[in-house]
Amino acid sequence: MPSNQYTIKQGATYPSILTTCGSNKSGGLNGASVNFRMMDTNKAPVLDIAATIVDPDQEIVSYTFDPSQTATPGTFFAEFIITFSDNSIFIAPDSGWIVIHITEAVATA
Repeated sequence: MPSNQYTIKQGATYPSILTTCGSNKSGGLNGASVNFRMMDTNKAPVLDIAATIVDPDQEIVSYTFDPSQTATPGTFFAEFIITFSDNSIFIAPDSGWIVIHITEAVATA
């Protein structure tokens, strides 16, 4: 299973945030939709945006940042919200958060 801690430089788009959901729902993520949510350390919402189902059978999902979304250095907490075709919802990870550290980049001259 991928790590639940990521470090990314300010303004970067890589690495993508990747996780295995582990809902054990019959049919995996087939027919589901997924959103990526991120908040700052004050629990203020930063992102709530559509994410990608990489492998529906293995329940792997990902989110790739836009450079503007990594413009502010700091520590953030994230999760993936999976909505199945029967409207049931699973939140991954099912305990804790994905921790994202955006580190400051060297300023341009």
